[in-house]
Amino acid sequence: MYEVGSWFVWLLDGAILAILFAVALILIFIKRNSNNKDALSKIRAEIILPTGWSEYHTVPCDVNAKTVSVGDYIYTLNPQKHRYGKHPMNPFMGLSWLQVPIRIETWMKDNTEPVRGDYSHQVATAAEIKAMTREIQATTAAMEIQEIDQRQKELTNAISNQPNKVIVYIGLALASLASIVSLILVWQLVSIVQELAQEI
Repeated sequence: MYEVGSWFVWLLDGAILAILFAVALILIFIKRNSNNKDALSKIRAEIILPTGWSEYHTVPCDVNAKTVSVGDYIYTLNPQKHRYGKHPMNPFMGLSWLQVPIRIETWMKDNTEPVRGDYSHQVATAAEIKAMTREIQATTAAMEIQEIDQRQKELTNAISNQPNKVIVYIGLALASLASIVSLILVWQLVSIVQELAQEI
């Protein structure tokens, strides 16, 4: 009967851990890429409540937008001062690798001007609010059209282009490793069966 040493157990454990590590890296890369796309088209709105606590909303925001809609209110953005935080605020299992930069703006509740903004103009007229509403609607429509075009381009590229070489190589390496481990296990099983057959 052929017996393998303890090295075989370590080799098998190492192969399994390598496969799990590779799969985890791929999933982290995919999730981080998804968060990055989400952060590029959105902004985190911090609304300071009268109680002193803050509530946070991640809402769509065009790159050149001057206002942003949060709930039933339209807030003015400060184009001269940008702050950035990490998105999402609470990543899966606290993994900071999944977080990406996102723009942050802060307002007092019911005050359309940003906290860190220019307070030379505090009160908006009805005409200005109506113009802001129209701008928000136009920006939202433009973002929807852009998103549809982007999805169409991604679908076209997915159909016409070949798979990414890195992913293919990783898949081939994992498949080869799994095949080698399977062959070793089958070989060991055949040896055991032959040994038992000889003893019988």
